[in-house]
Amino acid sequence: MQQAKTKVLTHLKTYVLLRGMSIKALRKAIDRAGGQTALATLIGKTQGHISKWLEREYVPAECVIPIERATGIPRHELRPDLYPATPSSKVA
Repeated sequence: MQQAKTKVLTHLKTYVLLRGMSIKALRKAIDRAGGQTALATLIGKTQGHISKWLEREYVPAECVIPIERATGIPRHELRPDLYPATPSSKVA
C-alpha cells in the first residue's frame, strides 16, 4: 500500500512540475509575440483561447508547433509531457 502511495505522489509531483514549466513557456511566448492578442493572431486562434490556456495552465497539443514556429519557444518547454527534452534541445 505504501509503495502505491509513493508512486501516486511521484506522478503527481511530476505532473505539477510539467504544468509549471508549460505555463512559464506560454507566458514567455505571449511576451515574445507582443501579448495575448498578438500570439492568438499569429497562430490563428482568438485572445480568449490564450486566456483560457493561462487560466487552465494548459497548452493544447495541436497548438504547440504553431506557437513554437511563431515565437521560437521550444516545444519541449510548452508541453514537456509530449515533447521530452533531448540533450541537443536543452542546449538551445
